[in-house]
Amino acid sequence: MNAEFKGKTDLVTGGNKGIGFAICKGLINLGFDVIIAARSLGKGKEAAAQLKSPDSRIAAMQLDVTDDRVHPSFAS
Repeated sequence: MNAEFKGKTDLVTGGNKGIGFAICKGLINLGFDVIIAARSLGKGKEAAAQLKSPDSRIAAMQLDVTDDRVHPSFAS
């Protein structure tokens, strides 16, 4: 863990699988808190449970980046 990143939050789209999941792992190892944005909230929560860490907060949110109607509400 890097104290420089402790308390910083990063949003990772597609963080429930593949490269996104690996990015989440790396960010958590550095000390970031992570928000996993996934089309399926259930799959996002499963990934968050797998990544659980005593040093970082991890949350999952549902987001389909292909749906333009969702972007403004997600950002707020």
